[in-house]
Amino acid sequence: MKSYRLIALLLLPLLAPVFIAEQPSSVSYAQAPGPVRFPAAIEPRNDIQMQNRVPVRMRDGVTLYADVYRPVKEGRYPVIVSRTPYSTERAPSAYAAAVYFAQRGYVYVFQDVRGRHESDGEWEPFRNGERDGYDTIEWAAKQPWSNGKVAMQGGSYLGQNQWRAAQAAPPSLVTIFPMVASTSIYHDWITLNGGWRLSFNFGWGPVRQESRIMQNTGAHTLDGVNAIHYDQLQKHLPLSTMQQLAGRNAKFYDDWLANPDYNDYWKPLNVEEMFEKITVPVHTFGGWFDIFSQGTLRGYVGMSQKGGTEQARKMSNIVIGPWGHG
Repeated sequence: MKSYRLIALLLLPLLAPVFIAEQPSSVSYAQAPGPVRFPAAIEPRNDIQMQNRVPVRMRDGVTLYADVYRPVKEGRYPVIVSRTPYSTERAPSAYAAAVYFAQRGYVYVFQDVRGRHESDGEWEPFRNGERDGYDTIEWAAKQPWSNGKVAMQGGSYLGQNQWRAAQAAPPSLVTIFPMVASTSIYHDWITLNGGWRLSFNFGWGPVRQESRIMQNTGAHTLDGVNAIHYDQLQKHLPLSTMQQLAGRNAKFYDDWLANPDYNDYWKPLNVEEMFEKITVPVHTFGGWFDIFSQGTLRGYVGMSQKGGTEQARKMSNIVIGPWGHG
């Protein structure tokens, strides 16, 4: 998806009056709940600056790094946090979003998750989103350029990260905007209707996300690895030795295989069992043809019925249309 299309999609929910005001620094939830009406587009009004590799220290001493985009003019602004495993420097569409919102009076904190790219720590997919999300949000709220109100935004893994952070109920979080995102890693990501998603899991996991740096290798090829093509590799049995054949060694993938059923390993990664912990409105965005469409729908229904506050239940909403995961 081209950057201008992504910006348009991000802008749609972010224009919701629960978060956007004529003066962003005066945002509140005083407005009575009701249908979301989107105002006219907000024009850019700020020159911006970017700080690269800003350290954010987690509670266990691990340092994560973020790029911070903000208006040049000194002041206290509302903050948008986005946390990615795909590198803050390799996502042109996310960069465009950061620039877009900074030009319109927001601070945009774009962070590499634990163990990925610039950030320290060990890479464990999905495992630290709650704790690290909480710490990053509260760090952002205390910065001199922040007015203390923080939202989160992003799609796919970046959307799942928001659900996890919201579970921890950080005091400074006011809303999240998960796009095309899973709500249960086991039911949406690892399996589909009970079946193991072999191509997706192996392609996303060991092939591209094995270690700190995301591999450039496409999801359906293993060029240079013993001349084995991905479609051939998928026919290999047992699944437990596929990584050896492909020259990969992702411990987390072995853990996935060792837990084929929904159990205590997966329960902490199922937001659907924890809607009651989420106290802020959730604005979900998805596509009918998205791989995580069912999670998008369950997320909206779950928050509407089980959200942790009346505000969260009444003001959560959904936008879904005829598109896929891009």
